[in-house]
Amino acid sequence: MNIIFSVILLIGALYFVWWGYKNLLKREHDPDGDSGEGVACHLCGLGFPREQVVVVEKKAGFENYFCGNCIAKLAADYNDLVREGSAPAIFTEHVLNGDDGVVARYN
Repeated sequence: MNIIFSVILLIGALYFVWWGYKNLLKREHDPDGDSGEGVACHLCGLGFPREQVVVVEKKAGFENYFCGNCIAKLAADYNDLVREGSAPAIFTEHVLNGDDGVVARYN
């Protein structure tokens, strides 16, 4: 019984090593060839040139990409929450679009 358990454990360990190596190769396929390459926005999934998206890097080295349309929609949704009183205002004194202090909506 111990031999069967050991063999199953060994096969499982080898599978996880293979799976991790496969994902590492996929991630490191082209580390410095990102210039001129298209990326997909993590929110809407549409493709954009890398220069036209905001890149947010996580601690593990992974990157998230966000397009301007999604950022504008998130900002407008958050501004709605601030107006309702559900969320705190990030900026307390500023003027976004002219001298009347009206928050611009982009959608």
